[in-house]
Amino acid sequence: MAPISTDDPLFLLTGLSTNDLADTLASNPRAYMALKGAVAERHLWLYLGNLAKKGKLVQLRSGGGDFEKDFYVQTPDSTHEFVIECKNVEVIKNTSAKTLRAYLQFLISSETIEEKTLAGCLSGDIQKLSQIPDKQLKSLLSCIPQKLRESGLPRYQFSAASSGVQNLKLNNDASAYLHKFDETPLTIDFQRTRNARDDTKGDGKMNRYYKHGELDIVAACLFSRTLKWEFIFCQAKHLPKHPKFEGRYSNRLTINPQHWSADIFECIGK
Repeated sequence: MAPISTDDPLFLLTGLSTNDLADTLASNPRAYMALKGAVAERHLWLYLGNLAKKGKLVQLRSGGGDFEKDFYVQTPDSTHEFVIECKNVEVIKNTSAKTLRAYLQFLISSETIEEKTLAGCLSGDIQKLSQIPDKQLKSLLSCIPQKLRESGLPRYQFSAASSGVQNLKLNNDASAYLHKFDETPLTIDFQRTRNARDDTKGDGKMNRYYKHGELDIVAACLFSRTLKWEFIFCQAKHLPKHPKFEGRYSNRLTINPQHWSADIFECIGK
């Protein structure tokens, strides 16, 4: 095995080789999910930085405080900054028997887990996944490793394979691309992280929900559903309102292709 360079930034940060770090993240899906948020922000920063280099943005900065948003941009024609919040779309949920069966079949087909091992988790003479009744499928989740149950790479790979967009390009006219997800719509858990609150008095849970007017644009990273670090954008005025808390956006955000674009200037220019 080749020696690890002590100048490698990842080794300096973690004391692990690239492969060991990848294995650590694969075995800890929650840690990877948290890291993925920061990685998405970095990809968005690089995307916005490229626009700035081309002169399409005259100002670009990232938020520096607890209550600042992710990015602030200004175009040559605008008189104020546009506030951008970056989010990851969610992985396909395995809450229905149909989706869970498809995911387990994906694990078998990709040789991630053997069918006889999976079927062996149940008592009886069951040998194949197709023989397992829908009502027993969820019991199989306790038999497979955590990295396969939670939002790790195998679930992202399954989501990408299910989307039907692997050979398609996300062009500026993103409507046709986004309609590929109509059967399993793209969603975002649109709230601050568990430890982040605003300073509003009242219901603590409410303080995790974004206030009306505190951002202009949501940038949604598609990686969890496409394995591509690409973004679509939506103006905040199209976000659903929270059904309980007045003046807050809903934390349940389903992407409507009508309101989202792969061209950020579709949001800035309207």
